[in-house]
Formats: sequence, structure tokens, C-alpha cells
Amino acid sequence: MIYHKYETERGYVTNEIYDDEFVTYCGDCSKEIKLEKDVLIQVLKDGDLSATVIYCHDCSLRGD
Repeated sequence: MIYHKYETERGYVTNEIYDDEFVTYCGDCSKEIKLEKDVLIQVLKDGDLSATVIYCHDCSLRGD
């Protein structure tokens, strides 16, 4: 099991994380995108969650 731990003003909170709960938002239109396991694995291999930008299908086809 993997957990997300963060601090609040009342102390630390820990939540269980399940593989079907990972989402991001398109770097262009902000549409919610469910992260598939293979994409999540590649992001983790690259090692920089905060700098990762993922685009939805429609925005990636535009190629602006």
C-alpha cells in the first residue's frame, strides 16, 4: 500500500492511494486526465512530479 502524507494545522494526515485515483490536468485546457499506469511509471522514472506537464488528447493533436 502507498500513502499520501501531508501536514495540516491539526497535524499530519495520511491517505491511502489506489492506482485508479491518479489524475492530472491538461497543461493547456485544464481538462482532467486519468493517469494510466504506464504514464505514471514513466513520470516516476523521470523523477520530477512537479515539473511534469501532460496534455489531453485534443490539445496534443493541435501541437501548438
